[in-house]
Amino acid sequence: MMVPIEKVFLRNKSLEANPKNQRRSPFYLRVRDSIKERGIINPLLCLEIETEECKGQKYMCCIGNNRYLAAHELGIKEVPIKIVMSEIPTDLMAATKDYTPTEVEGYPPRARAYEKIKNDL
Repeated sequence: MMVPIEKVFLRNKSLEANPKNQRRSPFYLRVRDSIKERGIINPLLCLEIETEECKGQKYMCCIGNNRYLAAHELGIKEVPIKIVMSEIPTDLMAATKDYTPTEVEGYPPRARAYEKIKNDL
């Protein structure tokens, strides 16, 4: 689902407040350039915030920090998100099973692990 980027925030508040160092990393630069060229391939994994004042209005990004920051930098107004029900790492990993593995945006070690699991089934 597509949501306005202003409705998404990072779980890591210090990274969101000061992304300067993150934006210098070679991985971030590759992600940003990939998004600029091809768009966001995989959605951000987000928890929907369930408080009364912002129910259905805010989404906390659990996986996709670099994509989120790059989208901000590139002026992208809407981002694709996938809502997850838990921040538990195994649940988050399971939610990425349908991600398109890319050497840039994906997680190459995870993508290889997924391929191994698929092949073992």
